[in-house]
Parts: sequence; C-alpha cells; structure tokens
Amino acid sequence: MLDDAKAKGGKVLLGGTVDDADSYIAPTLIEGMSPDARIMHEEVFGPLLPVITFTDLSEVIQRINADPKPLALYLYSKNERHVQRVLAETSSGGACINHCLIQYMHPNLPFGGVNNSGLGSSHGIFGFKAPATSAPWCAPRSRWRRSCSPRARCPTRCAPP
Repeated sequence: MLDDAKAKGGKVLLGGTVDDADSYIAPTLIEGMSPDARIMHEEVFGPLLPVITFTDLSEVIQRINADPKPLALYLYSKNERHVQRVLAETSSGGACINHCLIQYMHPNLPFGGVNNSGLGSSHGIFGFKAPATSAPWCAPRSRWRRSCSPRARCPTRCAPP
C-alpha cells in the first residue's frame, strides 16, 4: 500500500522505512495521495496512516459517507458543534473523540463494525449480544456533560462530570 500511495502522489511525512527481510514497516504518515490510492479504500490497521486535511466540515462528512462505513472514526476537534455534527451525520462501528483507540481498550464498551466493516461486537457481554445495535463513542477528559455513551459504565477516568 505504501508503494501504491507514493506512486499516486503520496508524500511520506514521517517514517517510510521498509525492511522486507525483517517483515518490518516503520510507523508512517503519508499525505497527498490521490483518492484512488489503495490506502484510501482499505481498513488500515497500521503502521501506515494517511493524513487528509480539510477546510470544510461538509466535505469531511461527504467523504466519510461516500465509502462503506468504517470500523472506527477518529475525530480531533475542540469545537463541540463539529463533533456533534460528525457523530449525527455519519455512521461507523465506533467513534473516538480527541483520543486514539480508547473505545477499543475500554472493557465496558462493545467493539465491532457495521455493514462492510463487520457485524457484531466483542468485549464482555457485548460479544454475546451480536449484532450491536448502537455504536459507542468515548471522549475522555471532555468538558461536555457526558464523556462516554450512556451504556459505557465508565471508570472514574471517563466518568461524566
């Protein structure tokens, strides 16, 4: 995928070291690849991360909704209205706001996909109650009224204020 992204205009911002003998790819950030690059249409579990910048939130939402539903959606924003709009107008297996992977690591949240990203969920009782009926979200250390979806039963670190 890295070679394909670079062949389609991608520029490596960080990393990019590949050692086939050791089956190693360094954590790599890449930007500027064309929309038809493989990395833009695959569920990437690392170590490659495409970086896409936008100036219009409607364009972000349109881009997310144009492809099959993602397993996870990560959004970094200080603007609560933007966060609420993205959560309301998109669908994903789960969403994480201003953090990375916490919705997966949280033992009381179900983890799983919807549609093309998979059905059902794992973690605790949710692994037995498949398919999941709603996508969890988590925004640790948030200034908002609730920092996690109501069914999260968060520990103190993520508890609502």
